[in-house]
Amino acid sequence: MWEVVKRLCTARRLAHPSHDDLMALKRCVGTFGGPAVYQVSLRKKAGAETESVRVGASTGPGLTVLDDREWHTASRTVVDNPGGVFLPEVGPPPDGAAPEASVMKSAEAYWRCVLNHKEASVAAALEAADAGDALLTAAGHYRRAVTALRIWWHGEFGTHLNGVFDPLLDKLLDRPLLRYIRHQVAFGARTRHEGPGVRLPAKPHPSAVGYAGEFLEKAWKDARAG
Repeated sequence: MWEVVKRLCTARRLAHPSHDDLMALKRCVGTFGGPAVYQVSLRKKAGAETESVRVGASTGPGLTVLDDREWHTASRTVVDNPGGVFLPEVGPPPDGAAPEASVMKSAEAYWRCVLNHKEASVAAALEAADAGDALLTAAGHYRRAVTALRIWWHGEFGTHLNGVFDPLLDKLLDRPLLRYIRHQVAFGARTRHEGPGVRLPAKPHPSAVGYAGEFLEKAWKDARAG
């Protein structure tokens, strides 16, 4: 933690940072504070009723779920401090897919599967793969599945990066850099893929073939971290 603080001080040319500077950085970088109950604001389609759902304990800022039109506008508008995390709604089901509530249950089943197995194993990976397949089948599209996964995780554990929204950082980091970081945390990193929007066949990288066990352990560790 303090190594990160020192690096930030160096980046900001704070050769002799004050005690307040150090404490502000320590609080903003990687710390989570105490538990607090927050709400997810579900903004329904135009003309529908707005509903607030209490989803449990969190150490980070609130999560706001937007409909597609609001999401499209908000994710392309950069402001000084969004103040929290924003996600698009799971949305109505395409033909043959399950409704939102069922997709959320499938997302929870996937996360429970991952969290119930502390150590990586082939059996655990196969169980998680089955849970992921079930989620994708229920969702009908990968975006609905991924959105449900992120909404459920945030409801249980918040975000690892909540500290970037602390106003104290406004005095310590350059404005363009801070706006960029906050936007990435609030709306996620945009894909820069410009190829065809279809799945392509792929083969395991040669350097990973001989280390499948180590690769599984690292992938499992990342999955359990959200």
